[in-house]
Amino acid sequence: KISSTPLFDPALWHKSLNVDSLIRAQNFTTLALIDSLQRQTDPAFAEWDSTLASFQQEKERLEALKTELLAIRPAQLKTVEEITSALTVVDDTRKTVGQLSSSFNTRYSAISDKVKTLTASVSTIDEAVAGDVKQVLSQARLPDIDAMGLAEQFVGRKILTDLQKAARWIDAGRSLARRYTPKPDYEKPPRLQGQDIHFPAERGYPKLWIKEIIISGGTDRAQNSEYIYLSGMVKNISSDQGAAGEPLTIDLSGNRGDGISLSFSGLMDRRSETPVDEYRANLSGFRLDSFSLGKTDFLPTTVADTRLAADVSAAVAGQTVDIRGDLHLRSMKLNFAVEPRNIGERIARDVLSDVSGLDAGFRVWRKEGGLDASFTTDLDDQFAAGIKRVVGAELAALQNQIRKRVEDEIAGKRRTFERAFSAEKTKVQGRLEEYKALIEENKRMIEEKKKELEARLEEIKKGAVDRVLKDVFKRN
Repeated sequence: KISSTPLFDPALWHKSLNVDSLIRAQNFTTLALIDSLQRQTDPAFAEWDSTLASFQQEKERLEALKTELLAIRPAQLKTVEEITSALTVVDDTRKTVGQLSSSFNTRYSAISDKVKTLTASVSTIDEAVAGDVKQVLSQARLPDIDAMGLAEQFVGRKILTDLQKAARWIDAGRSLARRYTPKPDYEKPPRLQGQDIHFPAERGYPKLWIKEIIISGGTDRAQNSEYIYLSGMVKNISSDQGAAGEPLTIDLSGNRGDGISLSFSGLMDRRSETPVDEYRANLSGFRLDSFSLGKTDFLPTTVADTRLAADVSAAVAGQTVDIRGDLHLRSMKLNFAVEPRNIGERIARDVLSDVSGLDAGFRVWRKEGGLDASFTTDLDDQFAAGIKRVVGAELAALQNQIRKRVEDEIAGKRRTFERAFSAEKTKVQGRLEEYKALIEENKRMIEEKKKELEARLEEIKKGAVDRVLKDVFKRN
């Protein structure tokens, strides 16, 4: 299908665009998302505030324990009993801090996980805004330069028309072949009930079987500058491929003095109930007569003195048809029928003025109701680049205008929500880290006091032993 000619005039884009009406007609997904996020964050904030309040009470307790630890001065303790008592205080403090730490870690993990989950959800706002912008842009119906299909407008009708003609010829040829395919000499009788008895079958042969034909020859090169030379091989021409056990194959190549070269290979298999044909042709240097491109309403053009190269393959199995190929046109001379009537034609002509060749790919396949065809070409990128140079800035300005209006409609509610979330997130994370640091500080002080007390205890014990030994030696 050839699409309609695209619109190129920026003045018409501005005239047909009413941004205010577009915005008023929207139910923005982003605003609904923010409402949903608000319903998730409100109870989370209340829960975090309650947890932070309990942390404050525990923080005061930790500060008191820290004060008790600082009050222990191992160097001033003179007896084992004093040191043992101090060690008991340290051990009790360790147990208390351990309980507080365990409780904190549980709540810390829960809050941290919730913060991460909500942060991930909040980060989807950008994606939602982009979706709203895309939705409004699609409703604005601004042209997509990359998808305007100018190449389709210019060469599509010619190529698709020729492909569909070829497809109809293929269908007609298959129907004709089926009509003149000889019927079998006899039909197998219905199978009887009972035991299968297998009899050895002697090898049969078809009535006609030409196993191999070698082709080599042509016209006199000396007498004709446009001589033709052909070589190749045809194998297994038979009246009954089932009996021969081989399909018909063709492999030919040739050239002509004026630079045309051709190769063709094919396989025709009738050994099973489903006929299978496979063909491949390669052509180069073929001179095309004058032909038309474009459409009446878009750059009608005549092309002359063109050289064609083509690579085509076809697979036809039963009712299945699949034909693919590449076309390469060179030395193209374009004669435009009329002067440019709009910006699009002017841009297209500017691009085509430097084009002397065209590469296109095509496919023909069977679908319900008949055959269909499609093609691709390398011209669209060139057309798109040319259009962007001329009207791309104008189109981008319109798109940015719509994008800004959408973002402005969302900005107020988004800003209020994101600020509140960011402030609460910063507050709770800061308080958590502060409380975590206090716990770690208490743990460190406990270990240090314990080591100091144990060292002091060893020192006092050693002094007592030394005094006892000294008294013993004095009595002796």
